[in-house]
Amino acid sequence: MAGTTTQTATTKRQANPPGSSMAAFYSASQSAKADSNMIDEDFDGFFDDDEDVAKTPSHEDNADPVVIPNLVSKKPGALRTRGEIILHTRLAHRLFYGRRKDEKKNLRPITGLVRFAINMNQISELAAKDDPYADQILLQVEEKLIETEKLIKSNIAAVKDLLSDLDGITIKYNGSVEPVTVPLEFKTTYGFLAARLLHQYDTLVRMSQAAMHVGMMFESDWAKVVRASGRKIRHVFGLSSGYRFSGVNRNDIAANNAAARAAKEKHGELPQSILDGSKRGKFAPKIITAGKAK
Repeated sequence: MAGTTTQTATTKRQANPPGSSMAAFYSASQSAKADSNMIDEDFDGFFDDDEDVAKTPSHEDNADPVVIPNLVSKKPGALRTRGEIILHTRLAHRLFYGRRKDEKKNLRPITGLVRFAINMNQISELAAKDDPYADQILLQVEEKLIETEKLIKSNIAAVKDLLSDLDGITIKYNGSVEPVTVPLEFKTTYGFLAARLLHQYDTLVRMSQAAMHVGMMFESDWAKVVRASGRKIRHVFGLSSGYRFSGVNRNDIAANNAAARAAKEKHGELPQSILDGSKRGKFAPKIITAGKAK
């Protein structure tokens, strides 16, 4: 029996030379360290007792330990969309910066693009907190932006037709000798939609001035095309300044509590489609309630 046991042990040593099992084990472990993608579930806890792993700094976000820790901890900042527009006309430029109220001169304030964008940021934040009155303003502004853009595009097409009917004369639209480049950076989509509208209005004014210059438009036409379009834009921008903080959310309205009753008295009743959230603006923010987005 002893001889049989010795022979069996010798056969095992010949089949597996001394250290071969450990060498294979070590090779596999080093390969797993070098490429985490090759680590299999069967190797979970493979390096629990490895001294090198104990010395490796902890990585946040469950990052691969082969990466230098500070390359994991240093995160990219928030994304910002920036742009600019070039304005050639004073009418468009005035709608960019607006006008403050002047009681001595009996001048009412005019909401410009910059003020409009700030207002829309604040209203969007309230809409995200489930304020139905803020949601209603966002929808109204969005609808008016679309409506006004259609009007201005239609006016541009009409003036363009006038300028093309000059019997062989090609007219280039007026351009300012010193156009103004203004930077754009908005938190909401509404700011960029309004900036696009302002640029279209600037184009309309340039084309209309050219048409006036060559005798294809008269003062009455100017009033119908340019002034009317400017009033439309001022109205859209002004909607953002008309909102007043309601202090309620949809749960308050559903419960008809004291805050809801005060809001209804101050701001009026809301359509059911607004209250139940079935009708919202395309660019309205997600509603966040109790840390969750609806």
